[in-house]
Amino acid sequence: MFAFVFAMSVLFWLVESAPGTAGYTSYVEALQDILILALSGFDVAKPPVTPLGYGAAIAVLISGVIFVSIIRPTSPRASCASLSRRTRGRTR
Repeated sequence: MFAFVFAMSVLFWLVESAPGTAGYTSYVEALQDILILALSGFDVAKPPVTPLGYGAAIAVLISGVIFVSIIRPTSPRASCASLSRRTRGRTR
């Protein structure tokens, strides 16, 4: 997952550092915006301008959503076992 985000950040930086685009001057600046894209969406100072940069940003955004959904702990009240305990003895 981290290798994918790293690869997309390199692609994003190469595409968006060209003249007439978002104008990233360093890889660290592009990496910072890619990490912001992964964790909070398009809340960056320099949004992507090119279609390839936009595609890389969307791919990183989707991988960030997947990553957060994997590490987010689930509530024990939402488990199937707790739902079956609540409905025992009830008829429809």
